[in-house]
Amino acid sequence: MQQLIEGADPMKVNVVEIEEYFHQQLIKRGLIPTGKDVEEIADIAFNFLLEKEIIEEI
Repeated sequence: MQQLIEGADPMKVNVVEIEEYFHQQLIKRGLIPTGKDVEEIADIAFNFLLEKEIIEEI
């Protein structure tokens, strides 16, 4: 999923970047997530940011 989002500032966030970041961080913590696990976590984080109105989907 290659959604781009834009927050109050002109910063863009790529959902794939979120997935990669969570995947790396989980591995550093000794966890071995599946691709689906990381996709779901990134989706949850994305939705959280939308609900808190930190970002806006474009």
